[in-house]
Parts: sequence; structure tokens; C-alpha cells
Amino acid sequence: MAGRPPKPAAQRRREGNAGKRPIREAWTARGIGSPPDFLADDALDFWNTHIRDLDELGLLDTSDRPVMVTYAQAWQRYMVATRELERGWWVPGSMGQPRVSPMLQEQSNAARDVLKISIEYGATASARSRIDREKAGGPVDPFADLPPLHLVSSE
Repeated sequence: MAGRPPKPAAQRRREGNAGKRPIREAWTARGIGSPPDFLADDALDFWNTHIRDLDELGLLDTSDRPVMVTYAQAWQRYMVATRELERGWWVPGSMGQPRVSPMLQEQSNAARDVLKISIEYGATASARSRIDREKAGGPVDPFADLPPLHLVSSE
């Protein structure tokens, strides 16, 4: 999709519908369900924490399941590559010369995949700013529950 991402329906209503185009209402998510059996340890942990959080916010539907499996598996690939790189970035080449480990490229690719999916599902700070928090069940102002700050003069 080229250009800016579309504004949420609530924001379009607040700002006025200058173009008089129909405003598409958001659908109600039905939930993602339990994790698949074939996920490895890191992917399963990721599912039970991060993906479960997105599900509890009402952002996931059963149609999102294949993407969430890919998300968890990308995290698994990232963690495997990271652990491998902890042992060292250099591996012997075909003639015994040192060369950069191919795990560095794998880690980079997995991180790119995780970031792309994170952005699509509002799991980054900039993506969260575009979510209508009132409809997602969260407070409109993230600091609304904090007590007021009273500054004391040092004089």
C-alpha cells in the first residue's frame, strides 16, 4: 500500500469527513486461539507473552493466525542467531581464513521480519500512536491514572 496508512474511523469522525467518503467501521476481533503445537521454545514463549497481549487488546482475529505464527517463528530465528553470535562473529572460511558468520545475516533478516510484523500490528511506539486507544480498551491518556505532580521550590 503506497502512501500514508488510513486514519482510524474514530479519528476521521472527530476531524470531520471532508471528502464525504464512507467511513469503514472496524470489525470485532474473535481472538487468535491457542498456539500451534509445532512452535519451538522461544517462539512459544513469544506467543504466550507478546502475541497474547495483542490478542487481549482485541487486535487479533483467527485470520491473523498464519501471520502470528510467522511472527513467532521470526522471533525464534532471531533468538537462535543471537545465541550463535554470542559464541563469536567469526567462522573459518573455505581456506581457513576468518570470515563473518552467516548467522549475522540471519539475525538481521529475522529482526527485519519481526519489525515489519510489529509495525503492522501496533507493537511499536510509533504504530501504537496510530491506534484508537479508547476503542482498544486502554485509557485515552496513558498518564491519566497518575497522581498530579507538585513541584516544590528550593527557596
